[in-house]
Amino acid sequence: MPTRIVILLLAGLLPLAAALAPQGARAAAQTGTQEDEGDQTPPPDAAGAGAGEEGQPDPQGKDNPRHRVQRVDNLPVTPEAPARPPRIPREIEIPYERISDPVLAPDGRRIALAAMGTDDRWHICVASAEGGGHECLTSGAHDDHTPRWSADGRSIAFTSDRSGNSDIWIVPAGGGAARQVTFLPSAEGDPAWSPDGTSIAFVSDKTGARLIHRTVIGTPETLQVSTGAGPDRRPVWSPDGKWIAYESQDAKGLHVKIIAATGGETVRVGAPGRSEGNPSWSSDGRRLRIFNSSSEVLQVVDYPIGNGEVSTDALPIRSRDRSDPSLSRAGDRVVFVQEGLSAIRVIDFSAAGAGKIVAEGGTFNRHPAWSPDGRHIVFVSARPRQVDLYGINVSSGRLLRLTDTPEHEAEPDCSPTSGDIAMSVAGPEGSSIWVLEPETRRSLRVTHGAGNDRQPSWSPDGLNIAYVSDRAGSPDVWVVKPGAGEPRRMTSLPGAETHPSWSPGGDFIVYSSRQGGRTHIVKVPVAGGVEVPIARDAASDAAEEEPDWAANGSWIAFTRVLNGEHDLFIIPPKGGKPFPYHRGAGTRDAAPSWSPNGAHLAYESTQRDRLMVLEMGSN
Repeated sequence: MPTRIVILLLAGLLPLAAALAPQGARAAAQTGTQEDEGDQTPPPDAAGAGAGEEGQPDPQGKDNPRHRVQRVDNLPVTPEAPARPPRIPREIEIPYERISDPVLAPDGRRIALAAMGTDDRWHICVASAEGGGHECLTSGAHDDHTPRWSADGRSIAFTSDRSGNSDIWIVPAGGGAARQVTFLPSAEGDPAWSPDGTSIAFVSDKTGARLIHRTVIGTPETLQVSTGAGPDRRPVWSPDGKWIAYESQDAKGLHVKIIAATGGETVRVGAPGRSEGNPSWSSDGRRLRIFNSSSEVLQVVDYPIGNGEVSTDALPIRSRDRSDPSLSRAGDRVVFVQEGLSAIRVIDFSAAGAGKIVAEGGTFNRHPAWSPDGRHIVFVSARPRQVDLYGINVSSGRLLRLTDTPEHEAEPDCSPTSGDIAMSVAGPEGSSIWVLEPETRRSLRVTHGAGNDRQPSWSPDGLNIAYVSDRAGSPDVWVVKPGAGEPRRMTSLPGAETHPSWSPGGDFIVYSSRQGGRTHIVKVPVAGGVEVPIARDAASDAAEEEPDWAANGSWIAFTRVLNGEHDLFIIPPKGGKPFPYHRGAGTRDAAPSWSPNGAHLAYESTQRDRLMVLEMGSN
């Protein structure tokens, strides 16, 4: 039996909307004008002390001095509101037995939804809100669901198991090939677009708990945003893209929290003992509205934000803002991303101070990498939306745009011998590995065919590139010699192999391998041979990730994840018992990166929100 969608046009709801609106908004509705809810500044007494139920003082007001609670069922109905005849609801017939998640497009003319076909599979479809037909954008022996429109209405993000597990994908709203956005071995879902359309927030159980993460579209990396035991769900971006509101469940019920989009300290914006959810932002980002359903009374709670910044007295956000560390060849300087995704900073260890910002601006800046001579840094930047590769002279600050294409460049790696840049380039049908010559800006496509090729890493002699590809199904490590020969598959295990790192002699590659629900560090001979685990604790559920082989050959550093704790370990290349180089209760130490001379090891750490650099001793 076909399923019907009922659409009630907004004009029929105007009398009710006027009744529920604050006084200023009701007046605006009566005069036929529109007033953004963010401009309805409460009087000083209302802003200074929250009003509780039925106008009584809120016992929690001292904890949330800026919130104002309105009880919906007690709001007066305004008889003077112009009575417009309600529109008759329109029924749209969809020839599917079941539909789910209908979502109106930003222009209100189309509806995205998940529909179950005769194959008992869920697919993403788009129907006209005016009636007159529909089109399914996805098909195949997999389930696609939870569609979400981009702000410009040109793309739809959705959740799919077509990669073997639940991941986030996007598809053009007008039809076309679907494109994978997340590549984690864990389960991802509940996508939410950033206002500028460059990033997607989502829910992932990568750490064992369902928490909020985010990714920049066209890059394989993800950033964990929320922390704790979860589960978290329903992320919602603020209009300026700086904050994410979301629901979080604990033993006491459902709550709403706010966190900086780059991660950091979470702040609950509800009252203790109440069940609250469904956060939504005002169009100017100055207020967050949440729904309170405790005591079977629906309430609307407004939290003034003000000037696009969360008020420091109510929401003391402290963001962890250092990522993507890379050490210079001499080991005397480190470059990293700071202040969210907006600035590239360099610190010289021989000089005092916090270093200097060498590049900023654009929507985001990521993946800084040193040239072999240490004079330049290459990085990926969106200025304002097109993602391209840039280079900058560290001394003079001269910025040079190296690519100018509609594709997304990511993960640059400079050859240790020639300075040529290997990078992952994402197109409509997947990503491939390219090599760019900075002096001439000539580029060479190295890998071809369907699939996603990413995480390029030059061999020490600058002749070969190791990378990760899912062209054979699951992600594996491959090696290719640019301009000479076909790629060679180095791993063949059924799980996911990622993060390849070369041995100093170029005869081995170490990587992270996920098998049977566990992740371990494995190495394989480049000439071919048996894959050998070097860090594997069979009695533990610990996951070993992100290996990096020291240039002097003495150690392999990696991140060990156990019970939600991320700690830094090192291990001899021949294997053995891992040595905990840095462990801290409640901290997250990750993304280790050796200096090319093996004298220093940089990594990200939440300990005092710092980027850490270790000077390695002789032992």
